Amino acid sequence: MNLTSLRIGQNISAVTGASDVHDRPISFSVADGVISKPGQNGPRPADAVDAKGWMALPPMADVHAHIDKAFTWNEAGRPQGTLEEAIAAWFRYSPTIKDSDIKPRAERALRCYIASGVTALRSHADFACGGDPLADIRALVELKHEYRDYIDLQVVPLIKSTMPDEYLYEAAKLDIDFLGGAPHDAKDPHHDLARIIRAAEDTGLGVDIHTDETLDPDMLTILEYAGYVKDWEPGRMRSAGHCVSLSVQRPDRLERILDTVKEAGISIITNPQTNLFLQGWHHPVATPRGIAPLKAIRAHGIPLAAGGDNLQDPFNPLNRGDMLEMVALLIEAAHLDPVDAYLTASSEGRKVMGLPAADLQPGQPADFVLVKGNYLSEAIAFGGADRIVVRNGRVIAISHKQTDMLP
Repeated sequence: MNLTSLRIGQNISAVTGASDVHDRPISFSVADGVISKPGQNGPRPADAVDAKGWMALPPMADVHAHIDKAFTWNEAGRPQGTLEEAIAAWFRYSPTIKDSDIKPRAERALRCYIASGVTALRSHADFACGGDPLADIRALVELKHEYRDYIDLQVVPLIKSTMPDEYLYEAAKLDIDFLGGAPHDAKDPHHDLARIIRAAEDTGLGVDIHTDETLDPDMLTILEYAGYVKDWEPGRMRSAGHCVSLSVQRPDRLERILDTVKEAGISIITNPQTNLFLQGWHHPVATPRGIAPLKAIRAHGIPLAAGGDNLQDPFNPLNRGDMLEMVALLIEAAHLDPVDAYLTASSEGRKVMGLPAADLQPGQPADFVLVKGNYLSEAIAFGGADRIVVRNGRVIAISHKQTDMLP
């Protein structure tokens, strides 16, 4: 059996001849949806899948998305500008959205992620401006259950400072995973952050908060956030997305901030593409990159993951639901090594999400992505056009690039 004969829904018995994220030749077996040692409970040689010329990589994890907003950039007027301008465009457009339009658009986005090899996704969900205020959250919770055999979807309501408390607590009764918000965008960031934390403590939920998405070095709600959660029990979710203002701190001040974040047990989620797009519009010379200082975060031992954030919506006209795109940006804009960049967008993301490891090790679920390429940087450079996604030993998506050249 070889890769060209695989089909959707097929159970893989074994894979041979592949290499992994560290560019090492590997051979492994799959039995009953679990990784086995080569030859252990493995198939007959005639049943082995020939993966020569392919890489077997851990499945990718996008830990910061907004699939309820996906594919709305054109309808929202094709905005191009700062975060504040994107927010204004969204609030002009969002009241025109029908509740019935939310789920199909989010489902289209979800299928893009799955096809690319993202099998773990955390999506924030807005409270709708019209109709049912919980429509976005309900739609994502439905998709979470309908696609549970293909992807682990975590749902995080995005609490607005102007929203009545009753909506917040009604959302907490649904099958959501954490609470979120963006206190730095509120008129009173301190009050807004306190409200989110209070709701989390009332409901027993963890939090994933949009944090300091600005180049203003004095906006550091992450320190107040750390003060609130430092005494929470170990393992209770406390994530900070964006953390852009960390990129413009003096080195000595940054050290102190990261020490505090580490002590509080907060994980950080970087969103390179959207932050590159939205930040720096008012800096025509020496434009800052707007990406949190990832190497310093790593050096402090702070859990670090990555997200694609916005998928073709008012906050980012690009993004194809493919974390290899984010991996490339982590390498070129954040100067991470290709291996570290890929692991940030895969294995480390799963850890931050609290999911079991899927690193092609014996005893782990047979979740992996087969990408055409001889080594990791080559696969990233070419965008992994040829790709096979496997979950629990079953093929769930196949992508092939076909090019017909001129004679």
